[in-house]
Amino acid sequence: MNDAENLAKLLGHLKPELFRAFMAEDEIAP
Repeated sequence: MNDAENLAKLLGHLKPELFRAFMAEDEIAP
């Protein structure tokens, strides 16, 4: 697991709503 994945998992646990919003934007982005 790389640093980005570790950070994503950490954010997912700390701020689930923010993490979901971030993922949604990332999926929409080209």
